[in-house]
Amino acid sequence: MQEISTFDLISKDEFVILASDGLWDVMSSEVACQVVRKCLNGQIRRVCNGVGNHENRAAEAASLLAEIALAKGSKDNTSVIVVELRGTVGHPQCHERLSTTT
Repeated sequence: MQEISTFDLISKDEFVILASDGLWDVMSSEVACQVVRKCLNGQIRRVCNGVGNHENRAAEAASLLAEIALAKGSKDNTSVIVVELRGTVGHPQCHERLSTTT
């Protein structure tokens, strides 16, 4: 069953995690938020072949969440997207880009 929620963004919002059941079946939203927050702040990094993705920490956080879900034994499809919001709320140019559809 699909679950869709809508929320108004406020200036304190840091990021949004969009994920399938493959993540939420094995991880609480609190733990997922802790992981993302630490990735965005540079406290933890996903390293592949000795190289980290320091240019796009939101993508790095999404990859790490998916890997953790698989390591925890998720049997469902696992898709994760992290959208960093810092610097977007309250800035008309950025908000306009976020709400534009093509």
